[in-house]
Amino acid sequence: MKSRFVGLVLAAVLAVAPAFGENTQVGSIKADMVKKNVEVEGTVGSFQAARSEKAPNSFKLKDSSGDIRVCIWSNALDALPNKADLKDGAKVKVKAEVAEFKGAIELHVNDAKDLKIEGGSTAPAAEKSADAPKSADAAPGAAKAATGSGIGAITLGQKDEVVTVKGTVASVKEPSSERAPVVVKVKDDSGTIDVVYWADFAKSLGPDKTPAKGDTVEVKGKVNEYRGAIQLQPAAAADLKVTKGAGAAPAEKTSDAKSPETSAAPAKAAAGSGIAAITEAQKGQVVTVTGKVTGAKAPSNEKAPYVFKVTDETGTIDVVFWADFAKSLADNQKAEKGDMVQIKGKVNDYRGTIQLQPETAADFKTEKSDPALFQKKTSGDADVKGPQSAAPEMDLGRVADLAAKQKVTISGQVAAVTPIRAGQRVTLKDSTGQMDVLLWDTAVGLKPASGALKADSKLLLTGIVEQVDGKNILVVSQPENVLSVMP
Repeated sequence: MKSRFVGLVLAAVLAVAPAFGENTQVGSIKADMVKKNVEVEGTVGSFQAARSEKAPNSFKLKDSSGDIRVCIWSNALDALPNKADLKDGAKVKVKAEVAEFKGAIELHVNDAKDLKIEGGSTAPAAEKSADAPKSADAAPGAAKAATGSGIGAITLGQKDEVVTVKGTVASVKEPSSERAPVVVKVKDDSGTIDVVYWADFAKSLGPDKTPAKGDTVEVKGKVNEYRGAIQLQPAAAADLKVTKGAGAAPAEKTSDAKSPETSAAPAKAAAGSGIAAITEAQKGQVVTVTGKVTGAKAPSNEKAPYVFKVTDETGTIDVVFWADFAKSLADNQKAEKGDMVQIKGKVNDYRGTIQLQPETAADFKTEKSDPALFQKKTSGDADVKGPQSAAPEMDLGRVADLAAKQKVTISGQVAAVTPIRAGQRVTLKDSTGQMDVLLWDTAVGLKPASGALKADSKLLLTGIVEQVDGKNILVVSQPENVLSVMP
């Protein structure tokens, strides 16, 4: 009887304790392994919190052979005692089931014991999160880093850290429901961040400390993430310092799409560099793009937007607007697939995809409404699609010395692949040298294999030369620009 009892206890312990065996290389996980269990080890990147109760939390797990999406549902994640350590850069070991979702292979973690975070704290995540705003040691250091580098330097890698930012209130969005927060957009010279707080916090501020558009603020708060966007959440009224009206005039210009002083600089940047040059760092800015409508999607329900894909010679961007905006457009402003358009709008981000949202009907111009705008564009209309044969093929060593904005074709062997939001940074090499290629997700369509590259794959690409940090890179954003992918 005693031995039977000991056996039962031992079985129970083994059932709870994580037992990890031999690792599988991420690059070797294929579609024929769906429903099988594997064990992988690597580095966390692009962590995304669950967007709803039914959706999973997810992250990219990367090892030397490639990367793969890993999903873990909130009931399992909340059972991890050190869940706060699951963030970009963390080293993890995972036991998971191979699954397929929308044609892509991913891993599903169904139990907390199947996810091990190396070097993480064993303290419960809830306790760590609650203590963060009160930490006298953490806050000053983080504040110094944020203040010295600006809002644009804050990354998801700082999630749960306490930082301090200073800037001007660009907008204030009141809650849409009892559960929704107040969202205050704070802007400095380096970028914009959403500061969020709920009704009880708002009541503690009082009228003199309630931020309004144009005020100058200093905010200390914890770095959070919601739907891929970085947010800052202050813990107490003392963490939000407001100087009323200090920046009223600049803030009014920043948010007003009709203001020529505001829109001129961003519009010039967009027109001069093309759609591909628009980045997340411009979120909240007003820019102008000109291109051809290459896709038009009607709303799937009353709350969904219209989505127009606008393409120029450098890339594609989604232009979004809702039913009330659509009704405000005149008949000659209603564009269709194939029409040329010029659109001024605010740069937004939705689930990692950059979007442009026009604010008034005057921001939406077509060949029919403003024919004079497109007289020069029409003669070069073929350039929007861009015949691929028109781009000369060059060695990587030559491309490194070219001036920006030139269109070229290159080939090479993949030396490294780094996932980035909305695409991949691919390092290619040939006998003359190597260079980085920004391969956006919008270019994957015709060659699905280009979305799952690994070392030693061979690529033939056409792209636009751009300069980043004084070094030439190639930007590839259209599906027809991926000419060949060889494993």
